[in-house]
Amino acid sequence: MIERSSAVKRIGELNTLERRLVRRIMETKRINIKTPFTAQQILDAIEADLTESRCTLRYLPNKYKMNYLLRKSKKFTCDKAAKKGINMWVLTHKEV
Repeated sequence: MIERSSAVKRIGELNTLERRLVRRIMETKRINIKTPFTAQQILDAIEADLTESRCTLRYLPNKYKMNYLLRKSKKFTCDKAAKKGINMWVLTHKEV
């Protein structure tokens, strides 16, 4: 009988696509990332920026993956909004 230990899944480093998305978040002018925002709001802002600039991005994550990406980036902190359990994100990392 093989005994398996329950390993904890750890969040790794950002890959190239995720770094590109974080850069888009930092560059967007549609949302003030220093005030609380949701993953859906930032996705809508990125999509609007892309259509305005006529750029294409093959992969745009859904709001659940965006929450994971924001947590993984370590530049944002999360707070639960009221009773609904919605993740509200705020920029905490200071650019040098």
